[in-house]
Amino acid sequence: MSDIYVTFLTTIKICRGYEFLIERINLYILNIRYYCEKYEIPYEIFICDNINEMNCCKIRDKIIDHTNVRVFDMEQTYPNPHGFNMIESYGKNLCLRHARGAFCCMTSADQMFSEKFFQLVKDGLAKEVFYRFATYEVPAVHVNVDTLTLESIPSILEQCNNGNKRLCNPGMFDNLEINAVHLGQKSGDIMMMDTESFQKIKGWPETDCFAHMDTVVCIVATNNFPYCIPPKDVCTYTFEQEGRGSVTKYVSGSNQTLEDYQWNVCKTYVARKTCN
Repeated sequence: MSDIYVTFLTTIKICRGYEFLIERINLYILNIRYYCEKYEIPYEIFICDNINEMNCCKIRDKIIDHTNVRVFDMEQTYPNPHGFNMIESYGKNLCLRHARGAFCCMTSADQMFSEKFFQLVKDGLAKEVFYRFATYEVPAVHVNVDTLTLESIPSILEQCNNGNKRLCNPGMFDNLEINAVHLGQKSGDIMMMDTESFQKIKGWPETDCFAHMDTVVCIVATNNFPYCIPPKDVCTYTFEQEGRGSVTKYVSGSNQTLEDYQWNVCKTYVARKTCN
């Protein structure tokens, strides 16, 4: 049996307009390595690279530190009728099938973890409990990947913590009665549970949707298990993205917006015990 404690898993695709993710995934890897080594947490990092003709590069060629990192190349052959850049569910489920850690931390690729997050992990996590964490949006940190080092991670995190930051999921902290929708705020950025429990609920829902499928995981997970929300300072950070605007799209052959369609798909899971 593997002695790995945590499998960190994420999905990514580098195409035109998303080159900044090369910086972010390297920060992600070094952030995890720095604190897992500091607190002696056995870990692995799984990255699923979604690939089709739009890719600028393969992420494995842009990673500066491959310590405990495994990259899965996944051709985008899954159904994608709405033309999303990628659908996260398929890649995260691919990583989940190979995960060797006792726990899985499912995240976005644009994510950094506070030191207190790793302290919590070191202290020990409970099985059959769904963990959700405060996520703060902070101004983008731009780094030169060629000169980025492991030792620079604490100062970058200090910059994230002490600068302007906005809590992205206040519903988990400002409500006396928490529900799956509150848990679903920014849940795609980070959610954590033991690997067997993620496998029990069958990972992420494999649908034709991108939005709200992370909320589905929150719904299904809490249909099976209790949840835990650590204090706000046990948190993660996500970076502001410039020029992200919303455009209303409609489902082909329908007067239903794509946003409403995806939310309606999400609601069909309200009483379900598995995602697939």
